Amino acid sequence: MIRLSNLKALVPAAGLALFLGACAVPAAIMPEREVAVQMPVAADGTTVVSGMVDGYDGPAGTLDRTLRVRGNDARFASGTIDAGGNFTLQLLVPPAGALLPVRDAWGYEADIISSNPQARLAFLYVFAVHEGRERPSGWIGMATLTDPDDEQEVGDMEAAYVYASQPTRVRINELVEDGGHRYVSDLNLARGWNRVLTTVTSITADVVTLRETVDYTTDVPWAYVENED
Repeated sequence: MIRLSNLKALVPAAGLALFLGACAVPAAIMPEREVAVQMPVAADGTTVVSGMVDGYDGPAGTLDRTLRVRGNDARFASGTIDAGGNFTLQLLVPPAGALLPVRDAWGYEADIISSNPQARLAFLYVFAVHEGRERPSGWIGMATLTDPDDEQEVGDMEAAYVYASQPTRVRINELVEDGGHRYVSDLNLARGWNRVLTTVTSITADVVTLRETVDYTTDVPWAYVENED
């Protein structure tokens, strides 16, 4: 999955996943259960998000999130943004064929427990900004850390919009050894669009622990990263 903090390290971003090996983790961290709450849905089935990118220095234009899934292009979001960074984003209802089984949706190998094996998911971390051309001028997303060269700190956050085809509770307690990250999740995902917040909760010499929760109240700033390709 593509996140704002690793965009500068990517070749044209279209659907790169992080392929990291995983190993077992003692069940010492017990994540808290979150309440399943769906984001508001318009009459046409879309979910509308609006906001502002502080310090925006990109162009006025359109927003888009199209991913290539199983050989087909699927559009997940569209919208507009002005020169001041004010934007409106429509999260669309994805086609069933563009969604992934829960175990494949995280982009890394992990022992993922899902209460509903039939549920299918999609994660959106970033949205392309287009100024009348096919190649994006840049990307916007919700994150406190946007430069991959900066070190993570406790309290750093990023957020994603996650679509679930059916309600499911997802639990993860996994150490991704190659990246030195431990992921702790207990997500009650409602059918439709949800906002999932990832927070750095602790940092040791070897491991950064990140906790994922369904969250609609924490203020995560929107940021812009220019496309350097």
